[in-house]
Amino acid sequence: MKISSEILPYLEGEKFKDSLSFKITQKETPPDRIEFVENIIRGKSVLHIGCLDHVPLIQYRIKQGRWLHQRITDTASDCLGIDINREGIEFVRSHMNISNVCYGDIESANKIEAISARFWDYAVFGEVIEHLDNPVIFLEKFISNYGSHIGGIIITVPNAFRATNIRLLFKGLEVINSDHRFWFTPYTLLKVINQAGLVTEELQMCKFDYSSQGIREKIRDFVLKRYPLLAEDIVLVCHQR
Repeated sequence: MKISSEILPYLEGEKFKDSLSFKITQKETPPDRIEFVENIIRGKSVLHIGCLDHVPLIQYRIKQGRWLHQRITDTASDCLGIDINREGIEFVRSHMNISNVCYGDIESANKIEAISARFWDYAVFGEVIEHLDNPVIFLEKFISNYGSHIGGIIITVPNAFRATNIRLLFKGLEVINSDHRFWFTPYTLLKVINQAGLVTEELQMCKFDYSSQGIREKIRDFVLKRYPLLAEDIVLVCHQR
């Protein structure tokens, strides 16, 4: 969905309302997160920030066909993964024969030559910014350091309103990745992106995986088409101001 011009003054801080209503008008069934990203970056050059995932999960997700870096690598014309996890970089290089990854801190004043040596059609931040202490500063530094080398930016995050979270509320439970600092809603994610100097082209509610099969999948799709805010993920396609 496109962002209504009526919401922009609130994102910019020009207007304030303590009970702002932000309606999600997505008409289609939320697509699979990875497939949605693939459709955008197919045949493009892609910089994949925070590419690794947690090391114990990488091999499992590759077997499932659900490791985002592998899927981007297979779809894009060219892909380079950057991650601050040096041990993880060494692991996938030595144990999994994956070479299109490198260690780097994109917030550092010392620029990563592999990024700045060329232009990239897209930078993808897949399930990254919820792990950060300050997503706004992180994105600002990325843009400051590498903005002239990047076209579009794709950001995906877990959705605070996902159906599983609503169900667990009635059990008094929060189930969360222990490394996460934030849950995002569509509006709060838009606010962060705007504060970081980015303009959102499209907001899409997406499914995170195909954990359900057969009739369960059909039921989930039926519910999500009617109530897209229950989907597991939020994906934003952005560009720089």
